[in-house]
Amino acid sequence: MVDNDVEFVVIGGHAARANGLERETYDLDVILNLNSITARGLATYFSTVVPMVNVEALTVAMMADKNQKIPFDTQRTHHADLLTRAKGIPFSEIMSSPVAFGDQVLPVAMRLDVIKLKELVFDSFDPPEVKKKHRDDIENLKKLELEDPQDRSQAA
Repeated sequence: MVDNDVEFVVIGGHAARANGLERETYDLDVILNLNSITARGLATYFSTVVPMVNVEALTVAMMADKNQKIPFDTQRTHHADLLTRAKGIPFSEIMSSPVAFGDQVLPVAMRLDVIKLKELVFDSFDPPEVKKKHRDDIENLKKLELEDPQDRSQAA
């Protein structure tokens, strides 16, 4: 998506890991900036990289301007959820910092924003073991922030 000018921020488990938590994660959660997405960038990305994504669902979500979760699976080992909106926090207010993932550098939500995003959607998590994992993430991220606060002045 970076190469196709699709603006996004990594959130969820990978963001928690990038912010200091040691825990497993099985998918990639990203929030898209709908104000900057070009149809060409999305079309190019989805047609060449992940052709099995439901482009129609994404288009409907963009046009409806409401929160949507569009899962896709590359039928390999990768699974991701594209979120069109974060509950309670506009994309423009999510602070991020660049983090290397293999040979890509991606924008990752900073620790306080990961905490806030997880708190805002906590009640929607189900089943109980998933809820526990997210509660543990929130508690552990808060401890890390108390021990070593991130410098948000350098955020994007």
